[in-house]
Amino acid sequence: MTEMESTSGYRAVLREGVVDAAPLMLAIAPFATAMAVAAHSAGLRAVETVAMSIFVFAGAAQMAAISLYAGGAGVVAIGLTTLLINLRHIIYGLSLDRVLPKRTQPSRPVLAFLLIDEAFGFTASRIHRIQRPDAYFVGVALGIYIPFVLFTAVGAGFAAAIPDIERFGLEYIFPLAFISFIAPMLINVQRVAIALVSGGLVLLLPRFIDSGLAILLAMAGGALVGMLWEDDQ
Repeated sequence: MTEMESTSGYRAVLREGVVDAAPLMLAIAPFATAMAVAAHSAGLRAVETVAMSIFVFAGAAQMAAISLYAGGAGVVAIGLTTLLINLRHIIYGLSLDRVLPKRTQPSRPVLAFLLIDEAFGFTASRIHRIQRPDAYFVGVALGIYIPFVLFTAVGAGFAAAIPDIERFGLEYIFPLAFISFIAPMLINVQRVAIALVSGGLVLLLPRFIDSGLAILLAMAGGALVGMLWEDDQ
């Protein structure tokens, strides 16, 4: 394969990722706007809110940080909480690392920054039919990152004129979207068992421990079920 053909193939797969992520715009717009409104209510300036989306790019962690900031929490408490919320990305990264080419485009640190639930879920669900998983991953991630930042800016710019829209339960949009593309992967009893164990743990454990740590342990529990199931075969 020539370098031109390789580049053309990369761009085609990247575009496929962007197109596949496009329907999530219906979730990104209200979520990012609501987050910006919440940040304004918490006392953050517009430039601070937009900078958070540019450099953090983690919706759940950003919402948690904003809530903690509004409640008067310190930097350490906010940092530790957001770290726990995003610990699941370690599992995501380890999982994707096995299927990505040795040399990714862009480099792995950039992919790590772009790693979010949706980019991981879309890539994992299509991993066996795409030639360049790194290109597809980047396409999905950029298809979410760019509008996320743009609608954060819109929300921050018009926050004073926008009513409190958090009460509409927009925090549930992305989890529902994630479920919608994970569900088709439940094609056998083993995967269903893994999903049930992980889902059960993630509902139960937050009653006793921090939700970020609960997610990590739930993922570990699901992985353990999968490992033990394979050993029994």
